Amino acid sequence: MVIKLITYLAITTMLTGCNESNSPMYLLVRGQSNAVGMPERPVLTQYQADENIQAWIRGQWITASPDHVTTPRKLKRLGAYSFGLSAAKSLRKHCGCPVRIIVSAYPGVKYDLWLNGKRHWKAEIDLISRSGASNVYVLSHQGEAHHEESAEIFSQKVQAYEKQLEGQDWYSGIIVHGELLRGSPKSGQNAQIQSFKYVASSEGLTGIDDVHFDSKSLDILGQRYAERLIEAIDAK
Repeated sequence: MVIKLITYLAITTMLTGCNESNSPMYLLVRGQSNAVGMPERPVLTQYQADENIQAWIRGQWITASPDHVTTPRKLKRLGAYSFGLSAAKSLRKHCGCPVRIIVSAYPGVKYDLWLNGKRHWKAEIDLISRSGASNVYVLSHQGEAHHEESAEIFSQKVQAYEKQLEGQDWYSGIIVHGELLRGSPKSGQNAQIQSFKYVASSEGLTGIDDVHFDSKSLDILGQRYAERLIEAIDAK
């Protein structure tokens, strides 16, 4: 009987994985336009909504979908497929827990606007506060706008942002970064990004232009974010 109970508990832990309490897992998807997503098929037509995956949209939690996951203020990109949505699907399957997505992403914007109390940081804090999220895991994709900066300057800005996160009681202590589109003229910071602790690889992924991943690649990238996040949670 004891052996059966231990086996049952082991299987239950494996299935629920990163969240044994079945409380929601919160994801902050942040950065530039690849974190917003792109309105490009075929993945859009294949997505099946799951009421256990929700997005914080205009002050409320609603079932996430390509039409309702990436709508930061003043940005109208409905129908955008986000790697955050794909990551949430993978995490939901792995952990069995509800997943909640909060997007803080803006095309072409540097880390600078998240530092020293500037407007995107304030907006990010406000999103988290109003959503009621806690123990938030951060999925970050940013760097194209920094392609002309030195790796040292870029790294300093990333570290400054992470230090700000560490001062927030809602932060889980885990951030996963993502590589930029390989071969892009704006992917110069990839070598630096690859040096970060947890990184979602962009190897083999393709784009719709020289900066933005196509929807199929965003789907794969999201799965890789989920894999790195699970690795980070297990290590912690």
